[in-house]
Amino acid sequence: MSRDLVVLENQLTPLSPHFAAVLPKGLPPERLIRTIMVSVERLPKLLECDRQSLFNAAMSAAILGLEVDGVTGQAYLLPFKNRAQLVVGYKGYNTLAARSGITITGAVVREGDDFDYQLGTAAYVRHKPKGGKGKITHAWACAQSLDRPAVVAVMDIDELLAV
Repeated sequence: MSRDLVVLENQLTPLSPHFAAVLPKGLPPERLIRTIMVSVERLPKLLECDRQSLFNAAMSAAILGLEVDGVTGQAYLLPFKNRAQLVVGYKGYNTLAARSGITITGAVVREGDDFDYQLGTAAYVRHKPKGGKGKITHAWACAQSLDRPAVVAVMDIDELLAV
């Protein structure tokens, strides 16, 4: 481990009680610190960032209870103009939603799949993939909760390519 990484780890360790105060059960502060170290090892430019911005981004990850290792896809520490920033990945948003009782699902639809949907007040998606490797025609996502109506979004290939 490089000297800079050792210094960073020594700076993060005293913050452990502060992380522990906000982390959800099941995510110990040592694990968060390890994921921060993994992020910095993968992206050494983070060491050039203002250290307080790195600590703030780490605390934001702790408050959200998301790992920042770049492997789980939950969240990332990224350098922007010498400041570290927390960027939540789509898996992080799924994790946060699941903790709130919301399930998010989605998929791409390919030529030959059975696909039907309806938007509006009685929204639904019915998708049976055929397992082929046909061209993508649509993508869909659905957010569901036991106490709220489903929220459905569907995009055709032209809309997808425009994004």
